[in-house]
Amino acid sequence: MCGVRSDMDLLVTLHMDEDGVWIAECPALPGCVSQGATRAEAVENAREAIALCLEVRAERGDPVSVETVNVQVTARRPIIDIEYLSVEERILLAQDLWDSISPDSPELAVPPWMEALLDERLAEHARNPDAGEPWEVVRESIARRLREGRSDVDA
Repeated sequence: MCGVRSDMDLLVTLHMDEDGVWIAECPALPGCVSQGATRAEAVENAREAIALCLEVRAERGDPVSVETVNVQVTARRPIIDIEYLSVEERILLAQDLWDSISPDSPELAVPPWMEALLDERLAEHARNPDAGEPWEVVRESIARRLREGRSDVDA
């Protein structure tokens, strides 16, 4: 087969899988995927895979690539990746977040149903102040359940 060489710029996406291997994909060439132990190796392997994919597409008479478009979406994403925090660090983060909310903040509007629930709980506490657990005990119980991989609340 006779062909003309031309340089092409094709987008390659990179991400690391759960085993620490870099995955390189070319969205304009469905199924054109490669990998590497390093980011650089994955990119180089992607170049080879793209060249082979283009060769096969040309042999089949397929279009060189498929259309790709950028789509803008709004997605909620975490500010920090808490998966890498220990249980103790997560609890401290929750405490810090809670402490950062000013009780007289105008953004802290409490809906009526929640206000009624809080009033009920405060009244119950006034009737039986020794029924609850100190924060340190509750904190350790939550930490223990999280370390054990349990999500039950009443353990």
